[in-house]
Amino acid sequence: MKIRIIAILSADGYLLPVDALQARRLPQKYSPDAFREQADLSLHRDSSLLSLLAERRDSSDTVYSVDATVETSEFIKGLVRYGLEDEWIVYELQEKQKSGIAFSELFRPDNWKIYNQHILSSDTICRIYRRKEV
Repeated sequence: MKIRIIAILSADGYLLPVDALQARRLPQKYSPDAFREQADLSLHRDSSLLSLLAERRDSSDTVYSVDATVETSEFIKGLVRYGLEDEWIVYELQEKQKSGIAFSELFRPDNWKIYNQHILSSDTICRIYRRKEV
């Protein structure tokens, strides 16, 4: 099982809506939609953490994705609490939000490394984080 979290951030570190990139011309290969399409199933705020814990124990091959939003932030905190997330796809934009859900409330960089980085436009970077090997 693999759980991928997709987050779109403002320059000052706040979550932006999932449609914040729609008006931008980005390479399809690294768009949020491309990463969502690679997943077998999408997770939502009402998805069961207990079911995911059981599935992790059973070592399934299912790939899940979840968008980091105001609505899913508590669910993502649960994923993080139980160490269920495997990958973060983080889009960083130049615009400022000034309020909202701070990315630092969800993501703790200590156990993560940048696996790949793509400059998608002059004001958009995509970073892929994966767990550090222990």
